[in-house]
Amino acid sequence: MWDAYSASKAARNMQIRGFASHHACTNRASVIMTPGWACTDMGGPDADLDIDESIPGVVDTLGVQVGSPDLRFCRLNVPHLRLVSS
Repeated sequence: MWDAYSASKAARNMQIRGFASHHACTNRASVIMTPGWACTDMGGPDADLDIDESIPGVVDTLGVQVGSPDLRFCRLNVPHLRLVSS
């Protein structure tokens, strides 16, 4: 299951990169968002975030991108979590 999930995310990233390059002359933000490890059916009960924490964080992070004409890869920033860069 994780192989298919990972492949779909890689395909989505390439699709957004293509979209962003074709619309580079517009004032449109293209954002790929990592919403954090959320407590869902897929994330499981040991996840770092509840949905009540994840969704507002996603909205706030995306809101900062409004009007930015570039492609951005964003990671949810939650103050109480220590995120390790890859």
